[in-house]
Amino acid sequence: MLSKSIRQKIRSLQQKKYRQELGLFLVETPHVFLEFLASDYVLFRTFCTASFLDKIDLKFHDYVEVVSHEELNEISALETAHDVVGVFEEQKFQAEPNYTGLILALDEINNPGNLGNLIRTADWFGVKEIFLSPNSVEVYNPKVVQASMGSLSRVKIFTKDLQALIQDLKNQNIACFGADLSENNLFKSHFSQNQNALLVLGNEAHGLNPKLKENLTLLSIPRIGQAESLNITTAAAIFCAEFTRASETL
Repeated sequence: MLSKSIRQKIRSLQQKKYRQELGLFLVETPHVFLEFLASDYVLFRTFCTASFLDKIDLKFHDYVEVVSHEELNEISALETAHDVVGVFEEQKFQAEPNYTGLILALDEINNPGNLGNLIRTADWFGVKEIFLSPNSVEVYNPKVVQASMGSLSRVKIFTKDLQALIQDLKNQNIACFGADLSENNLFKSHFSQNQNALLVLGNEAHGLNPKLKENLTLLSIPRIGQAESLNITTAAAIFCAEFTRASETL
């Protein structure tokens, strides 16, 4: 049976303050948990049902406590708990990024579901590095982790001032693009084979920061119909697909 102090500690990880204090975050649902377990993330503690225990490699069993569904519901960040609640250590990437292939930068992304889906989209297209502006939603928010569906375990996330990032990459002759409602048609190939490039996407409601625009080549997805806008994840997928088509031999 889970003690009151353990329940309080695990529930506290639903709040940014305590995640940052403890350097821990929650991972839930079997699929997402197993993705993180197979990654470089360090497992701190696991709470699971007896039926799920067989799915966890024996080498991790010292970190596992078998509990009931009722107890999982008490510590879960979901409306209804699944068979496992994992607690992992946050990663702080100290090494320099590789800056290879397509790199994404996300400015003032406020919606955790959007960030999680953007990470998942990046993973689909083989993007290895994402840069977040400091005023974006925190990456270990449970809704971000869940929406990424395990992709967060494979994509490195850095927090950095994007103005400085753009200048740094331009100094390395890496092309820097911004998604915007400009006159530059994305589909009139601006990418070349084996190119390294940065793509910056802006806030869901307000788009790119004007100060960032000044230092970017702006590209737009042409609108054929009458829709006012595209969801940011949809737009990111279109840009990533076009980069893949133009820059690689498929």
